[in-house]
Amino acid sequence: MSQSHAAPAAVLPCDVRRDGDRLFDVAMWCLGQDVRCPDGNVLLRHGLVREPRPPGVEGQSAYQGRLGDGGRLTLWGFGALCDTCGATLFVPRDGFVPRWVEG
Repeated sequence: MSQSHAAPAAVLPCDVRRDGDRLFDVAMWCLGQDVRCPDGNVLLRHGLVREPRPPGVEGQSAYQGRLGDGGRLTLWGFGALCDTCGATLFVPRDGFVPRWVEG
């Protein structure tokens, strides 16, 4: 069966998008609080690797972790990218409109 690349906004009901937006925003905020942990960066302690920004580029660092199936999860303050099983899904923090991206 081929993978559908339909616009998720057309597939997800409004209440799911609304609740997903709220939950994902709070989850991303919580993950961002790792820098305040007195024991050090929580994301690094749990095996993620900080990917620094290229020199001269403004923005946020990325945190990357390996998934059990060989895929990877990348987190930024503005969203998450899940690359697994030959497909890549980006979930933006603002608006909760997951979308397939070319990998």
